[in-house]
Amino acid sequence: MKKLRTLQFLAALAVSVTAAKAELLTFEDLGSFDELYDGYHGFNWDNLYTYDTTGASPSGYPNGVVSGHNVVFNSGGSDGMVIASSGQFDFNSAYFTAAWNDGLTLQAIGYNGASIVYSNSWTLNTSGPLFINFNYLGVTSVTLHTFGGTNHGYSGNGEHFALDNLTINGSVPDSGMTVLLLGLGLSSLLAFRRRLG
Repeated sequence: MKKLRTLQFLAALAVSVTAAKAELLTFEDLGSFDELYDGYHGFNWDNLYTYDTTGASPSGYPNGVVSGHNVVFNSGGSDGMVIASSGQFDFNSAYFTAAWNDGLTLQAIGYNGASIVYSNSWTLNTSGPLFINFNYLGVTSVTLHTFGGTNHGYSGNGEHFALDNLTINGSVPDSGMTVLLLGLGLSSLLAFRRRLG
């Protein structure tokens, strides 16, 4: 019976590595104007900061809140924002709102190593969040750029966005490791079955 449980565990382990669990990031575990640091939820981040919108002056920032009170913004405006990992991950979805400019263009580029595997653009406004279902699978980094648009009339300016409720899958083992573990689990089950038969 103990051997059976061990083999079942190995098989479950082998199958589980083929899909990482999606994680919802609301950024409520950070303070206002905290930089998203390398290692935050297992990823490397560049040019992203949190903003506590409680009591914020009129802008797209408070309009972009989906849950809690924190949003994330690209501190350099149009400067590229990067999310990266040492392994492949899935960049699933998020809500984006323009901070100052209506008609702001958001461009997302997904890379696997140095190769571009995804590239899309969307138009953002300051009135409220746009849900974007990226579905970028098996990427190692994603860059986001913003440009254009017309100031809504708020006192601030720039090509900034508010980001909330990012859904992302953690890094998964490379395909060779996945195949190895899956094969180990299946061969163990077959060996056990032969012993029973």
